[in-house]
Amino acid sequence: MLTITCVNLANLLFARGTGRRVDDAVRHALGASRGRLIQQSLTESLTLAIAGGALGLIVASEGVTLLLKLLFGTAHDIPIPTAPDIRVLAFTFTLSCAASILFGLLPALRVNAEIAPEIRRRSPGICGSALSHRRFGIGKILIVLEVALALVMLAGAGSFARSLANLSHQRFGYNREHVLIVRVDPTVAGYKYEQLGALYERLLIRLNAIAGVNSASLSTYSPFNGCCWSFSIAVEGLDPKENDDASAMLNRVSPRYFESIGTRLLQGRVFNEHDTPGSQPVAVVNEAFVHQYIRRGNPIGKHFGIGNESTRNDLDIVGVVENAKYTRPRDDSRPMAFLPLLQLKAGPSAVRNGQYGSNFINTIELRSAKDPAAIARDVREVLTEIDPGLLVINVNTLSDDVLRSLSQEAVIAILAVFFAMLALVLACVGLYGLMAYIVQRRTGEIGIRIALGADRGQVVGMVLREALAQAIAGVFIGIPLAFVTQHLVANKLFGINPMDVRNSAIAALTLVLCITVAAFVPAYRASRVDPLVALRHNA
Repeated sequence: MLTITCVNLANLLFARGTGRRVDDAVRHALGASRGRLIQQSLTESLTLAIAGGALGLIVASEGVTLLLKLLFGTAHDIPIPTAPDIRVLAFTFTLSCAASILFGLLPALRVNAEIAPEIRRRSPGICGSALSHRRFGIGKILIVLEVALALVMLAGAGSFARSLANLSHQRFGYNREHVLIVRVDPTVAGYKYEQLGALYERLLIRLNAIAGVNSASLSTYSPFNGCCWSFSIAVEGLDPKENDDASAMLNRVSPRYFESIGTRLLQGRVFNEHDTPGSQPVAVVNEAFVHQYIRRGNPIGKHFGIGNESTRNDLDIVGVVENAKYTRPRDDSRPMAFLPLLQLKAGPSAVRNGQYGSNFINTIELRSAKDPAAIARDVREVLTEIDPGLLVINVNTLSDDVLRSLSQEAVIAILAVFFAMLALVLACVGLYGLMAYIVQRRTGEIGIRIALGADRGQVVGMVLREALAQAIAGVFIGIPLAFVTQHLVANKLFGINPMDVRNSAIAALTLVLCITVAAFVPAYRASRVDPLVALRHNA
């Protein structure tokens, strides 16, 4: 964006410098040195830079606050100060001045060129028109560069937008609609392991009885809520060397958990009321677990354990569920095992020693037949009735948890699209300004062409061809740059092939169309030139 803005600034200074070359020639003839003329030009560019930088600070301050709100939620959740400090001010001032000097110096060096012809020929005529057309070639080169950069940004924005769409619409492994997630902490209320069975039973009975609740469940973790702890495992039938590196994420869940979050059962069964602390320890695993550790035969009835080889017969696999995303939306599914909440073969000491992880719940899942927010109040009332000391950390929907996990990708996509649109506008404005300047300088020539029989369509076509030539040149330069850029950010994209031509093709068509519209206005004005007025302007 800085480069595109500076290109427009350089074109503005080029146009002003070329338009007042007669004035500069007169000043030089009256004694002004070339250095003084360059100083005047640089003063103008520095004034523009400082004024723009000051205005940009105001916009940037509010923009940063908006960006952080998108990332962290409300303003109270923002962990860092958003007001610019002295370092930001110094950096912005230095950058504005450096850009103005860099892009203002070249136009400044061109002032005072061909002084004698300018003094002899104040009214340039057609030759002068061609001369101005030739002398302003650097402006056209800058426009080509601007179009190329705009295409890169448009193609990049398209890639990030498609990546976000792929992340949002992928199969997460559960039905996120109509699910309320309530985060709780029984440890704050002072519950011990021996009290959890009675607490969980009361919670499940009361929560499933709420009007509008299809199913309610308890779990250590729900998707995108800090999941999960991962442990070394030993799988029956797996080579001992492979067992040394075997691991899986573990989650403890109650009956109806998979029904509540909408994860499909593929084989066997899920947990029920018969899976008690006194029954055979069982587990439900996901597809990734089966594909990685049980490569032959039916996984139902196979065994594994948490820890070393001596535990590989501890847990009986009774079901297989589909893969689901629990940690990050762009990660591949990892092997995962689900265990009943209180079913511990080694007893509570194993939990205290960390062998089987914690069995204190962190989340409650409720699938509702209607808007889940409508039952939030009833859920809070039930929890308060069961135990007023049971801490409710927050109440949210599973859809919101998924959207929150995509917040960084969403912000990147929004910013990419915003700056790409801004780059498109700047490119169109820059080309419009250039074409308007060229048309103004060639007013006499255009009037003579019309007087000699050229129709208005030919004049419009002449101006549009000149504009489109720069646009197409910029497109041919920008497409390879777009591919290079997409390769550089490939690790930030999801489901996007860096060599996919669709983004570049759409960006190129958008640019050409917008530039055609931007160039049509000065082209149409040129076609409406009255030959008599044009000849008087040329006289």
